[in-house]
Amino acid sequence: MDVQKTLAQAEQFLKRGKVEEAIKKFSEVLESDPQNEVAANKLALAYIDLGETEKAIQLYCNIAKRASERGKNQK
Repeated sequence: MDVQKTLAQAEQFLKRGKVEEAIKKFSEVLESDPQNEVAANKLALAYIDLGETEKAIQLYCNIAKRASERGKNQK
């Protein structure tokens, strides 16, 4: 998988208002690269756009946990 290409596709979906399609692409990136903070952050924002705040909160918690595990507590 070309992560950058998939992220770009997701961004294009967002620009066109196709949030659900963007979510699929961001999720694909995270399946391939679970440490990808860009995809995780953008996926969380897309969930917020859809009103799915619980999913967004879970993603943010996962991002914070991974950052803490890497010694980046200030994030």
